[in-house]
Amino acid sequence: MSPDFLIVRSLEVVWLVTLLWLSYKDVRERILPNQAVLLLIALALAFGLLSDGLNFLTDTEHLFNSFLVGLGAVLLYALKVWGAGDAKMVFALALGFPGQLVDFLLLTAIFGGLLSICIGIASIIGKKLHMPTITTVPYGVALSLSAAVIRFCL
Repeated sequence: MSPDFLIVRSLEVVWLVTLLWLSYKDVRERILPNQAVLLLIALALAFGLLSDGLNFLTDTEHLFNSFLVGLGAVLLYALKVWGAGDAKMVFALALGFPGQLVDFLLLTAIFGGLLSICIGIASIIGKKLHMPTITTVPYGVALSLSAAVIRFCL
C-alpha cells in the first residue's frame, strides 16, 4: 500500500465527515459554515494535486468551468432560489470534480428534486396533523449526496 493511497483515503474520510457535518448543520440550522466550505476547497485542491500534480492548477478549462458554476450559484442566490451557503458549497465541490462537473450538477438537481418532493409531502402531512412544517429545502444535503456519489460510485 503506497503512502499516496493512505493520504488520499485519509483525506476522503475528512472530506466525507465534512459533508456529513455540513448536511447536519443545513438540516438543523439552515447554515453552511464558512470554515467547512473552505476546508472543502482545500481538500479539492489537495485531491487535484495528488492525482494530477501541478497540471491540476494549470487546467484552465476546469477552473473556468468551476468559476462559471460559482457564478451561476451566486445568480441563484441573487434570485433567492437558494441560500448563500449553497452557492459557496456548490463552488467548493465543483472544484473537486474535473471532468465530472456535468454529472455532479445533474445528480445535484435530481437529489434536490427528490428532497423537495419529500419535504413537500412531509409539509402536507404536517399541516393535516397541525404540526410545524418545513418551508425551505436544505440543499446542502443534495449537494453532499451528489458529491459522495460522484467521488465513490462513478
